Amino acid sequence: MISKSISTSKKFGTLGSDLSRLLFLMIIPHTDDFGRLDGDTYTIKHQIIPTLNKTEKNIEKAIEELKLAGLINTWDVYGQSVIQVTNFDKHQQGLHKRTVSKYPDEQRDNGSSENVREIPGNSPRARGTELKGIEKNRTEENKYFCSEPKNVSKPSAIYFSFEDEKFHNITKKQIQLWKDAYPAVDISTEIRRAAAWMAANPAKKKKQWKRFLMGWLSRAQERGGTKNYGDENPIRKKRVGGGLKFDNTIL
Repeated sequence: MISKSISTSKKFGTLGSDLSRLLFLMIIPHTDDFGRLDGDTYTIKHQIIPTLNKTEKNIEKAIEELKLAGLINTWDVYGQSVIQVTNFDKHQQGLHKRTVSKYPDEQRDNGSSENVREIPGNSPRARGTELKGIEKNRTEENKYFCSEPKNVSKPSAIYFSFEDEKFHNITKKQIQLWKDAYPAVDISTEIRRAAAWMAANPAKKKKQWKRFLMGWLSRAQERGGTKNYGDENPIRKKRVGGGLKFDNTIL
């Protein structure tokens, strides 16, 4: 729920663009019980503001503006980008929280995590009773929100290996999502080009390989697509000796 105090918020008032203001208002209902959500620009573009004709660069600029205004924080853990709405608890009083956010905590320099504020009564002795009470109190909320799937393991993050000069953990589903998002781009060709560029520039190692690839594909789309894109779908080709492998490895 968006608090009416946002109308007089000095931080919100400092935002200079309509996109940053709208994005902040759209982010809030998509957060979990702790004010967190997926922070990569591809997800935000297609899930939070799908009807706006904005590029990922536009969204990235708006996110930076929200950070500078102190309205959100962002961090990356194991290749996953997370957005945290600041002072979320202050404006969401009475919300029945789960005990743990599904998004990872921010990793400090010493390797420890910045844990979410502990819920009163969340001691090991009281946790069993607390969980039952929380689920009971969420009955009304569940009329309007779908519950999250249980026991679903997250796929491993995409990464680039400098040993074999290939990207790994790119699934068929991810390939199809990129094909739909960048219809003028030969996805497999561009991923090979990205791998070749990365192998030639090891000093430019990235922290978020998925974001790097999406940026690469987005630029290829903006340039008019992949040159010499033949009629045959290159993803269906089977190359011998270092060819395409789905589910775990590509290139």
